[in-house]
Amino acid sequence: MKPIEVEIEFDESKLLEEVDVYVREIAERIVEAALRNLILGEKYVFGWLYHSRRIEMIEMGHYEIIFDCDYAAVVEFGRSPNSRFPPPDAILMWLIAKFDMSVDEAKRLVYAVCRKIAKEGIEPYPFLRMAVNEVAGEEIFTCEESWEDFEKEEEEEEE
Repeated sequence: MKPIEVEIEFDESKLLEEVDVYVREIAERIVEAALRNLILGEKYVFGWLYHSRRIEMIEMGHYEIIFDCDYAAVVEFGRSPNSRFPPPDAILMWLIAKFDMSVDEAKRLVYAVCRKIAKEGIEPYPFLRMAVNEVAGEEIFTCEESWEDFEKEEEEEEE
């Protein structure tokens, strides 16, 4: 009697497609959590940061979440005390929008606020890191490396 044989072949492309869908879904859930964190943390003033998000595919199964608003890094990582003066025009617009001030009221306060920020810094509000931890937990190790790399780059820029 002859034995019955069945060959089973692993289709890597099929698995990679499924992994890609899974990773994309995780990226979308991280973005949703980050946006929710911005709202809960009262960081939605103009909506620029909120609407600056995008997810880019680097390659199959590898995505990058980007918030490319000018002040995204300041919200996420804060600002060191005794650092450079923030842009007065941006602070002026923030005062008007956040506190419903007239232009004249905001102009009277803008330099005092800029001095205070330069002197005392800004506390970080890690909306994206909280989202990564909430959605992916400890499974995503590369995120911590990129945070550290970013913080090093920021320190070097300030020097």
